[in-house]
Amino acid sequence: MNVTNIIHSYNDGESVHTLAKKHGTYPTKIFRILKKAGVTLRNKSDAQKQALKVGRSQHPTEGTTRSDDVKDKISETLCHHWETADKSDIIAKAKARWAKLSPEKKKEMHKLGIAAVRESSKNGSKLEISLREDLVKNGYRVDFHKKHFMVDTRLEIDLVLPELGIAIEIKGPSHFLPIWGEKSLKRQMKADTQKYGIVLSTGFKLIIIKHLKWPIPRFAYSQLLNNVLLAIKDDVNKHITIEA
Repeated sequence: MNVTNIIHSYNDGESVHTLAKKHGTYPTKIFRILKKAGVTLRNKSDAQKQALKVGRSQHPTEGTTRSDDVKDKISETLCHHWETADKSDIIAKAKARWAKLSPEKKKEMHKLGIAAVRESSKNGSKLEISLREDLVKNGYRVDFHKKHFMVDTRLEIDLVLPELGIAIEIKGPSHFLPIWGEKSLKRQMKADTQKYGIVLSTGFKLIIIKHLKWPIPRFAYSQLLNNVLLAIKDDVNKHITIEA
């Protein structure tokens, strides 16, 4: 039994059980060989990812189709779990995981986070994109991230239904919670007030969506969409705020 070959094969992605079968021995012996050689063993999660990557295993939900009722039920269950979970415990565990990361991994995650924020700012959030797609499906013409809403201004609106004279703005938590500090919140609220005043002064009606949770549960999004469609159909009276 060539120990060097076993180590190389394991590092190349072969599993302990595959190696044991190949060499006519038990998985426990392969574990001992690798451990004695100082090889960093994959945890269960990494082992599963590797098995999926090389095709040794098939994803349990790949190719399956769930009904909307099933999806809504899953969404509602997950939402209940997070709402009732011990937030202090979640935060403590997240901090512990972050502390274990290498400086390189932390730097990589920072870059990914910045890229995600830029992508959302440029192309819209998932909520904005979903609403646009569903409004179009319902027969409405929608201008997405409408720039220069008024001539000679840099005012940009999330969603505009030009034929109906309706503007839709989505406000995330940073618009009403001091996520970046009290001073930043005050500046944001002042800017929002000025922006909405300008929109209303043009004669447009305004739907403000107060986005309280992220990610928004599927069943909650369905209700949100229904509320938006009702507001449009019932002819919004100047402005209305809908919570998501």
